[in-house]
This record gives sequence, structure tokens and C-alpha cells, in this order.
Amino acid sequence: MVKVWIDCDMGYDDLVAVLMLASAPEIEIAGLSLVAGNAPLPQVIENTQNAAAFFSWDFPLFAGRDRPVLGPLETAGYVLGDTGIRTSGRSLPATTRRPMGHAVNGMVDFIEENPGATILALGPLSNLAGLLLVRPDLAEQIGRLVWMGGSLGPGNHSAAAEYNAAADPVAVQMVLESGVAFAMVGLDACRQVSLIAADLAVLRGKAGEKAQMLADLTQGYLAIASADLSKPMSWYDPTAAAAVLDPACIEWRPAHITMETGEGPARGMTVVETRVPPHASPRKQVNAQVAGTVEAQKVRTLIARALEASC
Repeated sequence: MVKVWIDCDMGYDDLVAVLMLASAPEIEIAGLSLVAGNAPLPQVIENTQNAAAFFSWDFPLFAGRDRPVLGPLETAGYVLGDTGIRTSGRSLPATTRRPMGHAVNGMVDFIEENPGATILALGPLSNLAGLLLVRPDLAEQIGRLVWMGGSLGPGNHSAAAEYNAAADPVAVQMVLESGVAFAMVGLDACRQVSLIAADLAVLRGKAGEKAQMLADLTQGYLAIASADLSKPMSWYDPTAAAAVLDPACIEWRPAHITMETGEGPARGMTVVETRVPPHASPRKQVNAQVAGTVEAQKVRTLIARALEASC
């Protein structure tokens, strides 16, 4: 049994990524920490509490930062709506709130008890930056930090920046400078794995409340790409989850990543240099592994199995 910590901002693709790990018999989710991103933190907490009750998650939940390290919060509400989870009908039912610990405290305990373990980060890296600021010694005890964020090319939040990177670029730079074993699953990798209308039809064909809930939420997500559901939608966070479940399904490239943290139009850009010479200066040495080619069908199979198991 492999213990994994998840840090996320609980939108629909975060939900599917959590379901992928929760349904994997070889994985134990040790804790789930929350950060503002897709929606403000109170909404992220509500989404997570509701999901935990609906899908019977028993792992502990932790509330983290409600804003970036520097600057104001900018959510993805302009795409995902006020709740951060679009739907074609059903929404996760409201439930009684479970007690929540503090994200940094939870992660400290997890790393100290499980040196070499994996953290899967699916949103802005504000919580991880806070952790490594107060406990820099823990960077070398994290076996692997897998982050869905960044891009080798154009962004989706702006011409230059992917959303999770743009939401808190200072945090990403802080994490990179900590020396943690960093694996970036960027837009380029995630866009190789698609949700299509035929996948939705499979869910629609299943009986039961959980299946129909997942179908409505999946349709809401697919409709981001096109209102008539004719265009594919990229599986963002689930591709990063697949990198935890089966690292070999992705080709990894060593790279040096630097964040653009200025206030100009390139803010949040991940400057990824894969041509690192053997004797590069310390400021330009390899500090990350970056996802390249993805075995898309393997990832789609992992996602389909998790959705079916969760119905």
C-alpha cells in the first residue's frame, strides 16, 4: 500500500483525479488539503465536504490558504462558474461539515511519518510554498511532488500562462527553489488525453444515483469545450493522477523551470528549458522532470475504471 497526499482546489477534474486514487487498491490517500483556486476557499471546502459524503471518502480533510503568497486571489470562475464545478443538472448534495485540520500541519505530519512519499498537487501551489517556507528541511524528505500545472508552450489562462501557474507564480518559484523532487504535468501532456461524448454516453447508460451524478458533472465539464458536446475536453488533473498511478505511461524529460513572477502579460509563464548542458551553472541546473509524450489510451483506461468503480 502506497500512501499519497493530495492538495487540490476541488473542481470536477480534481474530483475525478481523487476518485482515481481512491479506487486504486494499491493507493492509500493519507490526506486531502485544500487551496483557493477554481473557486474561493469556502466554496472549495464545501465542494470537498459534499464529495466526501457522497462518495464515502474516509480520509482526513485539511483547509489551506485562501489566497496566493503574493497578490489578490483570481479564481477560474470565469470558466467554471461560481461553484467551480459545472453541471448539466445534478449537483453534489449539501452535507454536514466534517472537522478539518490545517493543511500545513497535516502535510508536516504526513511527510515526517512517510519520508519518501508522494504528493499530488492539482491546483495553485500556495499550500506547498507555505509548507516549505516554514519547514524547508522537509523538501528532501518528499519523494516526489507531482504537479498539474504549467506549460511548455502557450497557456490557457493567458497567452503565456496556465491557470494553476498564473494563480500563484511566486509559490511555484518558491517550491522549485526548495529543491523538492518536482514533476510537472503541464497543458501539453494533459491535452493528449481527451474526454469525448462517447465517454459521457457510457456513464449515461449506467443505473444508480452515483452514475447519473457523475454523468451530469461530466457533461458540465465536457460542455466547457463546446456547448453541443461535439469537441473533446482535455483531462487535466486526471492525467496528473495517472502519473502517480503509472509513471511509466508518461515520458519524462529533465528540465530547468523558472517562473515569470512579474506583473506584465507574461506573469505565470513557466519558462521550461530542456536543453540543460551537463555542466550548467547552479542557477540553470535541472530542477524538475517535465511530462512529454503520454500513452493516452492507458490514461483513459485508468479514468474509465475509476468512474465505473465510483458509480
